[in-house]
Amino acid sequence: MEKKRKVKENQLLFFITGLFLTGVAIYIMIDPLLHRQFTMAVALMALGMNQLLMVYLSPHLFPKDERAKTI
Repeated sequence: MEKKRKVKENQLLFFITGLFLTGVAIYIMIDPLLHRQFTMAVALMALGMNQLLMVYLSPHLFPKDERAKTI
């Protein structure tokens, strides 16, 4: 039961940080994109999307497993 709660906490944390990073990246990138310029905020956008994708992957990656300990 405690493992499921920890997984839900991890998913919530990844979701909140992913939304925050994606929102900040969009805010930073909106003006340069309208003027057809490339900014380094694309890296921030990639981090935000990575966090959002980790919401779905975290239940499969973080259970206590012998294979996870060796990685």
